[in-house]
Amino acid sequence: MKLRPSFPEIPIDNPFANCKLEREPFAKILTSVIDSAEGGFTMALNGSWGTGKTTFVRMWQKYLEKAGYKTAYINAWEMDFMTDPLVSILGEICSITGKDKKAIKKIIKALPKSIVLGVEGFISNYIGSKAITHLLKKHKSFDEDIISYCNQKEALEQFRYELQKFIADNCENKPLIFFIDELDRCRPDYAVEFLERIKHFFSIDNIIFIISVDKNHLAECVKGRYGSTDIDTDEYLRRFFDIEYNLPLPEIKQFCKFVYEREKVCPR
Repeated sequence: MKLRPSFPEIPIDNPFANCKLEREPFAKILTSVIDSAEGGFTMALNGSWGTGKTTFVRMWQKYLEKAGYKTAYINAWEMDFMTDPLVSILGEICSITGKDKKAIKKIIKALPKSIVLGVEGFISNYIGSKAITHLLKKHKSFDEDIISYCNQKEALEQFRYELQKFIADNCENKPLIFFIDELDRCRPDYAVEFLERIKHFFSIDNIIFIISVDKNHLAECVKGRYGSTDIDTDEYLRRFFDIEYNLPLPEIKQFCKFVYEREKVCPR
């Protein structure tokens, strides 16, 4: 018996061919939401641990790619050793351009100083250390926060503009879709900062975040981050999620059969 189950093969031509829980209809429903939505949004795809959310989102991702969407998948739990979640998001955007770095350079150069300070290593790979020094000099010192407020705001607007232009040039009139998985397993400060980054920097048209979580555990992350059990976590998380969808649980016999077959265990 395997202690760490492997993911099923996901054929490109039929992503749900090996889905033993028959969840393709849910992917069709959610895809219709994306097709009909105007602008961007963030969705909480809610489900308990161990109910197959990761398998579903990986199959749905390939389903969307087959329909012509550009997508990216981030396992946040694997990345929470980093200091800033922005690195993961920008890294996936870079992967869309392949070896062409011109487009991503424009986005990076528009970053506000407060963000540049957190991701210097990532940026230097694309525009060099000298350019980082120039970016930092372009903005005023933190000692003059009030004076530099307008500069920071303008830089954020420029960053969003460059990001929108990037999507328009690379995604063929469709939104760019991010799947963020395992966020509720991350350390509390990283999980909350990930949500903050999405909210403040990526709330623009034509970018969609599908965040696969167990909201009960994510609520515990919020409480842990702020050191209080009195926080209204439903209200807090509502400001990050525009849509919530509860992934239906599989029928119990169907789920047990799936587990037995996956682990090659014969029930008696």
